[in-house]
Amino acid sequence: MLAAFRYRIYPKPGQERLLKSHLSALCRLYNELRDLRINTWREKHASLSENDLRRIALDKRRNDERLKEIHS
Repeated sequence: MLAAFRYRIYPKPGQERLLKSHLSALCRLYNELRDLRINTWREKHASLSENDLRRIALDKRRNDERLKEIHS
């Protein structure tokens, strides 16, 4: 039997701004990695593996202050 739970959160205004900021930074990172993967395929006809993308994302997180704030 499958069960699903839904939780509703009620963040304070400061927490809501922080969540939106984190979501914006992660969306930007995702789009950059996606664009890199597509352009690599178009230019070199080589695909980037998940490990390659994880390594690139980790490097970007180490160098970007906004991404350093995000937990995981």
